[in-house]
Amino acid sequence: MYGEGTHGVEEDAAKAVPFFSRACEGNELEGCARLGRALLNGSGIERDEARAVKVLQRACDGANQLGCVGLGFAKMRGRGIEKDANGAVKLFQAACDAGQQRGCAELGVAHWNGVGVEKKDEAKAQQLFTTACEANEQRACAGLGVLFISGPKDKQDPKKAVELFQKACDSDTKDACAFLGTLYVRGVGLE
Repeated sequence: MYGEGTHGVEEDAAKAVPFFSRACEGNELEGCARLGRALLNGSGIERDEARAVKVLQRACDGANQLGCVGLGFAKMRGRGIEKDANGAVKLFQAACDAGQQRGCAELGVAHWNGVGVEKKDEAKAQQLFTTACEANEQRACAGLGVLFISGPKDKQDPKKAVELFQKACDSDTKDACAFLGTLYVRGVGLE
């Protein structure tokens, strides 16, 4: 609850971390996944990427798909572990196949950028973003917004992009807020 600001509890990463740690110590893998993400991002705790990777690996080894997505994120960027885009994509794919929509969103980013996959595949990225966004994964909604702004001319829809960025921004997806602000500055998609 502290980690996400739900159930009437205000978001407070520093208060959430001890609970994640305690859960992880008790072998609750969701706690490990959330602790790993906090360590990786320095959210409520000092950033420690090497420890984050160990905790995320533990969660992933126990089939916690959020942990696998976090581990994939670290591998994709070489944070606390050797950079391995192909390995990251495998983790994202497995998480997505298991229904973890954040994995689908990250897999969409990989296909959009052509990183860790055979070739750039905008259609696959759009399909992944759309499915995950419909399941309320806001990072995927932001990715879909980017596609509607900078994708192939015949698929561009600035109004839809604004709608998607607004939805994701309202859910505190920071990059969506930045994209939305840029569209407002440029007056794109606002008619």
